Parts: sequence; structure tokens; C-alpha cells
Amino acid sequence: MKPEKTLFQRNDLVVTTSRFMVGSKTYAIRNIVSTRGIEIRPGFLSRLFGKRPEYRVLITTSAGELSGYNSSDATTIADLLEALDKAIASSTTNG
Repeated sequence: MKPEKTLFQRNDLVVTTSRFMVGSKTYAIRNIVSTRGIEIRPGFLSRLFGKRPEYRVLITTSAGELSGYNSSDATTIADLLEALDKAIASSTTNG
């Protein structure tokens, strides 16, 4: 088994080759089947008052789909999804 390598770290988010950590929650990469990002658009009135879209990372495990992380920063979500995909690919080729 290869040593754990950090693929992404920003504030309370960490993705390694074996774990995805958000604050106090930890998900084992080996249990994550897939990931996807979604955009949650605010309603018309909320947009009038300047509310921005929110982005969410969803992770799928054998237990179902979970919300892994929310942010109004699309770049953070894209970088996080890329790191998770690399970690999942690494776990399936090494494990």
C-alpha cells in the first residue's frame, strides 16, 4: 500500500488518497463510488437581493447519495471534485 498523499487542502477541506475530510466529518475514499457537482440557483426574489448561486458536491456511497460540501465558490467546488476523482481513481488502481 502506498503512503497517504494530500491531493487538495483548503480551509476545512482535505482530500487525500484515502480520505475526504470536511470539518469534523471524514469519508473513506474506498467507500465513495462517484462524485458530482450541482448548482443551486436562488429564486427570482433572492437574485434581486443579490443572492448568488450555491454549489454542492454530492458523493455516492453504497449507503446512497450524500451532500459532501456546499460553497458559493465554483472554483473551490471544481478543484474539490477534481481531487476527489483523482483519489477515487488512485484507490481503485492501488487497492
